[in-house]
Order: sequence, then structure tokens, then C-alpha cells
Amino acid sequence: MPDEMSIEVHGLSEVLSSLSKYNNFQAGGALTKGLNAAGKVLFDAVLRATPVRVLTEATGGLVAPGDLANALRKEVVLSNNLSGGAASVWHQNYAFLVNWLEYGHKMMSHKPQRPLKGPRTPDAFVYPGGIARNYPFMRKAADQAGEAAIDAFVSGVESAVAQIEEGQRATAA
Repeated sequence: MPDEMSIEVHGLSEVLSSLSKYNNFQAGGALTKGLNAAGKVLFDAVLRATPVRVLTEATGGLVAPGDLANALRKEVVLSNNLSGGAASVWHQNYAFLVNWLEYGHKMMSHKPQRPLKGPRTPDAFVYPGGIARNYPFMRKAADQAGEAAIDAFVSGVESAVAQIEEGQRATAA
């Protein structure tokens, strides 16, 4: 989905098999910790890449500086059977705008014979004919942070497993 970025975790057999010896509460906690770590990496990457000023006709001109960054959200969801999960990052209430920024768009007039010039911008964001160029900031952030997010997931799960085992040793002693 262009207005949302997520990293899904499935098939990491080493990680998931290491969690199978724990109860569902412990395994779910470990997966949640890993997904939160991965989601934070993605969140930070998208936050750095999110444009501060956006010109759009739909919002009557300029979205207030920082509104897109303030609308950024993160969510972690586990699958029912704890076989994986997802950490998603999106801009709440601005999905349409993020989609336009990611892929560009053509502004259409209600009267076909009327030429559409689009909003006037100093950097020629809108080309003649009403075609707005794209600014793919979320896809770029996902490409740059993908490996780091996976590494953060693995280290988050490993630290959670270490905490579980330490707790079990303390209980047994």
C-alpha cells in the first residue's frame, strides 16, 4: 500500500522455532518486542524522510509545516497462531496526500475544455497540464531502513528470549 509501509515477519524459522519452547505469552512478548524494534527503525526512517511543507489543492493550499510528521503512526500486530506479525507505519488522516506524493497525480478539471494549470509553486511542483510530479519518500525510507529493521527485529527477539531464560533460571534457583 503506498500510503502505509510495513515489514512483515514470516518464515524466520530459527527465530520462530526458538520461541516454540516457550508458552504463548512469552513467545508473543518476544515477537512483540522484536516487531516494536523493527517498527521504530521504520518509523524513524520515514520521519526523517517526511516532507515538512506540502502544497496541495485539497487542503486549500499548504499543509501546516510539520503536520505530516505529527500524523505519523506505528502499529504492531501479531498473527493469531504466533507464526509472524507486522509492524506498520502510516500517516494518519493523510493517506490520500501521501499516495499523491509517492506516485504523483494528474489534477483533473470538471470542464474538459478548460486548461488546468494547477497551484503555482516556486519549484514547479506542478507541471503544465496539471500533472504533479512524484516525491517517493516512503519507498525510499523503506529501502534504506529495511535491513536495519530486520536486524532490530532479530536483536529484539534475542534480548526478549535472554530475559525469559534469565527469569526461568532465577525461578528455578
